[in-house]
Amino acid sequence: MPRYKVFAAIDLGSTEITMKIAEVSKKNGISVLDTVKYDLPIGKESYAVGKISYNLVDKICNCFEEYLRIMKSYGVDEYVCYATTAVREASNSEYIIDQINIRTGIKVTIISNEEERFLHNKAFALNNSYFDDIIEAGAVLVDVASGSVQVSHYEQSKLKFSQNLPMGSLRVLENLSTVKNSTTSFSSVLEDFIKAGINNYKNVFYKNPNYKYFVIMGNQVRYIKKICGISSDSITEENIDDVYKIISEYGPQYVEDKYEVPYDIAKLMMPSILFYKMFMSKDKNKIIIAPEISLVDGILVEYVEKNAYTHSHSGPAAWGGEAVQNRRLGRDRALRRKLYNHRLRYTAQGLPGHNQPSGLR
Repeated sequence: MPRYKVFAAIDLGSTEITMKIAEVSKKNGISVLDTVKYDLPIGKESYAVGKISYNLVDKICNCFEEYLRIMKSYGVDEYVCYATTAVREASNSEYIIDQINIRTGIKVTIISNEEERFLHNKAFALNNSYFDDIIEAGAVLVDVASGSVQVSHYEQSKLKFSQNLPMGSLRVLENLSTVKNSTTSFSSVLEDFIKAGINNYKNVFYKNPNYKYFVIMGNQVRYIKKICGISSDSITEENIDDVYKIISEYGPQYVEDKYEVPYDIAKLMMPSILFYKMFMSKDKNKIIIAPEISLVDGILVEYVEKNAYTHSHSGPAAWGGEAVQNRRLGRDRALRRKLYNHRLRYTAQGLPGHNQPSGLR
């Protein structure tokens, strides 16, 4: 086995396509080299009309063609690309996967909700040294995605239950899209809608779970912390309430302008926070934890384990820390041009071995 490999983890998600490139080795574990994000409203179409348009499929393929150039620049040896709820639920999902493979050579695997959340929890466990302690003491994990919400309860290091609710942040907004412009208090309508949907589930499986820690997970977590000015994983209910007040009173455009939160993320913050609050205990002694975990982190951990590389509880720095150049593509053409002009650490080369994209020349 070589001393290290350069690996790319790709998430074809509901609101963006994310790629994280890392060097993995037995000596150093995971060292993230770059993270790239491309905004695409895939879930908006899939949840609203049940399929993804040809125009959007074309944009997905264009994004992957750009990602191939980045992978080649870093000398990526292997990659894994997973698609989640938006593609999984689209009636033309097979067509989408085939088109991506034909046009770019990239093989996309559609994973189940259970597989997706398992990867989230695995990344959380292996990237945070306190994981074992909190599940021993009792913890509820609420993982909010665009298409669904997963609620898991651990006690004495054992999983007591894990339940999926098919009503994620983007899905509920799409369900209420016709109502939004006809009401003066959309936040109240949204809260009532989410409460009604959740109560049916809570009455069945969420009956006074015993826990000390409440863990919020999802793409919005890092932006909630950013608005609060928090860099650690600790957050308070007051912090979360303050963010909800800002987004509900001033709207996503204000949040984008003032806090530099992408608009497509900002508009999902209000339903995401409502989901967290619905499951949050009123006990003030409960400790709220907000780790920044994504599916690409889970893909990286999965790859490391399968290939017998070393992983360690190194905290956020193990996933790139300040060295990671986080880039959001799609809106800023100047940024995209800069991306390809900038000198990269690794010389261009092909992708030998497993999952070699034919699109690389």
